Amino acid sequence: MKAEQRAAVAALAAALANKQNVKSIYDHGTGQYFNIDVDISNDQIKAYDYSRSAHLSGPTISVYDYGVGAYIQLQLSGSTVDGYDYASGQHFQAQATGKSVWLYDYETSQYYSFTVT
Repeated sequence: MKAEQRAAVAALAAALANKQNVKSIYDHGTGQYFNIDVDISNDQIKAYDYSRSAHLSGPTISVYDYGVGAYIQLQLSGSTVDGYDYASGQHFQAQATGKSVWLYDYETSQYYSFTVT
């Protein structure tokens, strides 16, 4: 997936796994904070990524990312979110435990670390 999209995907995964809304997230790889509002209510996600000026919305299993013009598929199992990014055509997996989020992007074959703030 696109680098600028990872923080938003990590925020979605944290909100889903922790069943809590998210307001911002810290990317340990870039050393940047991202203001990303994620609100989950009645199995619907409404989010806004201020760094990309992009809305993300839809049912918790299939969120449309208006920033890239494609869907993100999400499947929650415990604290793990398995997903598919239709923009890149690649899978990803996120593990959210409390405020910590690890995201594995199959496109880059790398782990990325985030903290919900």
